[in-house]
Amino acid sequence: MKKLLFVVAALMALGLAIPANAQDENRFSVYGGYYFVHSNISVNGSGTTTDTVSPEATSGNSSLGFNFNGGGGQFAYNLNQDRKIKFGVVADFADYRTSSHGGDFGIFNYLFGPRISFGDGRLQNYVQTLFGGARASGSGLSENTFAMTVGWGVDFQVTKHFFVRPAQVEYMLTKFNGFGATGNSQNSLRYSAGVGYRWP
Repeated sequence: MKKLLFVVAALMALGLAIPANAQDENRFSVYGGYYFVHSNISVNGSGTTTDTVSPEATSGNSSLGFNFNGGGGQFAYNLNQDRKIKFGVVADFADYRTSSHGGDFGIFNYLFGPRISFGDGRLQNYVQTLFGGARASGSGLSENTFAMTVGWGVDFQVTKHFFVRPAQVEYMLTKFNGFGATGNSQNSLRYSAGVGYRWP
């Protein structure tokens, strides 16, 4: 534990030594990390979910909470080099799976959209809205549907090129009709944390 705290403190000290405009010179960035999704899905007990969710969990109409874990990555490009506010575009790909309530299935997201970043120097916040699709699969079933996210994130620049992302928190909307879902939309919380690299 002491070694971990020492490493974190050393990285932060190194970040504080970076010139304030270091990351403003970088237009491209790639990111990879852990993704977590919590989704409340309304299901029915008509038997349509028995291939993916246990029948005991779907007796009658109910709302079940599903926790997905996985990984993913992003590619981003800044359209301008203004130090205070940057406008950019993002491509986001992530895959996560769950075994909640006796089910075993996963979701793959492919999302694209604008990002606005603001901050000066080592700490940079951003907001983004992404649109695209989601593919759910499990037990021989699959479905593709519309998906979107709206959220906020924060990056800490460790060196001129490397950064740490402690949190990206988003609302995610999907439109699955299969897998026993009784509504035509699902509201989810999506969280990610990881590391990235900026250049040139």
